[in-house]
Amino acid sequence: MMNQVLTLGLVNCGQYQSCGECIGEEGGNDGDPYCGWCTLDARCTRYEACPFPDESTRWLSYNALQCVSISDVHPDHRLPYQETEQDITITVQQLPALKASHQYQCAFDSYQVNADIVTANTVMCVSPPARELPTIPGEADHVTLTLSIVSTETGVSFVSTDFISFDCTLLKSCSSCVTSPWSCDWCVYDNMCTHDSSSCQPGETVVIGENNDVGFGNKGQSYCPQLLATSERFFIPVNIPSGYSLLANNLPTEQTKV
Repeated sequence: MMNQVLTLGLVNCGQYQSCGECIGEEGGNDGDPYCGWCTLDARCTRYEACPFPDESTRWLSYNALQCVSISDVHPDHRLPYQETEQDITITVQQLPALKASHQYQCAFDSYQVNADIVTANTVMCVSPPARELPTIPGEADHVTLTLSIVSTETGVSFVSTDFISFDCTLLKSCSSCVTSPWSCDWCVYDNMCTHDSSSCQPGETVVIGENNDVGFGNKGQSYCPQLLATSERFFIPVNIPSGYSLLANNLPTEQTKV
């Protein structure tokens, strides 16, 4: 039998499927000391297996303070379904610098658009046009897309977050409208939920949504028109006009329709 010398690899960086698993969740020295996160490839590798690992944030070592992540979307990661093609500014922690011949793109699910680099850690892109938004399903009031940043250098989606497109008009009651997670308001006379209270009739009573940061005044479900519960039983005779009194709150004053 011939003597043989075998070289065994003792490091398996590929076993780590996320940046957090690769370099640790807490920052500091809690990751695998033999591995690092190859940012634009979105995979855990040895130093020499990542392209341009010596360039800042291209390869995050086990003692890096944080992973690549999206820390902010401005004006918001939630926009009304009717407001399409809006400028979105995305702040990305640990965003690598690109080679001159490459650029970043924003991907909203399968729809991709080129991004402009604003600062060293922010990019700006335009949200999808109406034709690229998926239909809001069934009884839902919103649809969630995955907003990803892609480099043309690798074609890999290397960091992502949720992007939500909501439709206030699908909420058919005042209470469901103003307690929704979205910035929806209730037009009392129009009996309509909207993301833009200026679309209500002039001078109309508006109940401001609880999650509308710019609203003030009649804010929240307690201002919704409502019938009060009563223990009284009503017997209504057939074909005989009858009058009944009901207790209610927040009924609007009568106005003249224009």
